[in-house]
Amino acid sequence: MGNYSTALRMVSKGRIDVAVMPELLGDYINKTNAFDLRKAAFKVPGQPSFIAVSKKSKLAQSMQELEIALRNMKADGTIERIIGLYR
Repeated sequence: MGNYSTALRMVSKGRIDVAVMPELLGDYINKTNAFDLRKAAFKVPGQPSFIAVSKKSKLAQSMQELEIALRNMKADGTIERIIGLYR
């Protein structure tokens, strides 16, 4: 994927389900492009992240379950292990 704008465009069109990026950048791109995406409340450790979920995605109907799954992944160390792969 080329850049964050492309990622959010793909989410808005339902081509991908989720995009994760720095929160302020995601807020800016979402607003300036009028994508009308919903930002998840879950935060990834480190910089605050913008987690956009496509309204066309089946995940959009399960935001509460998605947020619970993300919290569980954080609690059991899964997210830290994933982040560790990129350090």
